[in-house]
Amino acid sequence: MFRNYLKIAWRNHSRNKGLSFINICGLTVGMCFALLIGMWVKYEMSYDKFHKNIDRIAGVWKHTLFNNEKGTQSGIMLPLYDELVKNYPEIKRATRMDWGGGHSLVVGDKKIVKRGNFVDPAFLHMFTFPIIKGDINTALNEPNSLVLTESLAKALFGNEEAMGKLIKLDNQYTLKVSAIMKDVPHNSSFRFDFLIPFEWRIQNEEW
Repeated sequence: MFRNYLKIAWRNHSRNKGLSFINICGLTVGMCFALLIGMWVKYEMSYDKFHKNIDRIAGVWKHTLFNNEKGTQSGIMLPLYDELVKNYPEIKRATRMDWGGGHSLVVGDKKIVKRGNFVDPAFLHMFTFPIIKGDINTALNEPNSLVLTESLAKALFGNEEAMGKLIKLDNQYTLKVSAIMKDVPHNSSFRFDFLIPFEWRIQNEEW
């Protein structure tokens, strides 16, 4: 029975080659696009899912009203951090984080401009960005410390040991490498190549 169906299908295909070609090509293209869309949706839905405590992490945003226009933004007042940490025991950890930006890193005759963020020590405990070298409990405790991604450490120091080395930031400040972490996954909302304690920014930037 099945062989008969195949024979009939082949005869119809032979008699109507042009129409069959259009139908087969259309079906193939449609299936390809459906697979691509499915892969794209799966990738978009995977953002930040690699964090172990993703279901317990929340961001604080604020609503604004400027010139009678309502908006929402992530920039909030710094005193709110101290308020949440000191007076809300249900909050286990909290971290400040700037918007990030490009900074020059100088080691010897090498100068690389990469994107970095200023964060609090709790950042490495809240988010699952694995530390390869160094201690996660002390990596961001000292204001002049610096955490590099694995690829940035390789770019700056090659095959040499990066731990404990000094790096000149923006041709002004000297920071010490306190830890090396794995590169940030592509499906992460945060994109950075290095981390510096937020306290450093408070001590060195007047505003």
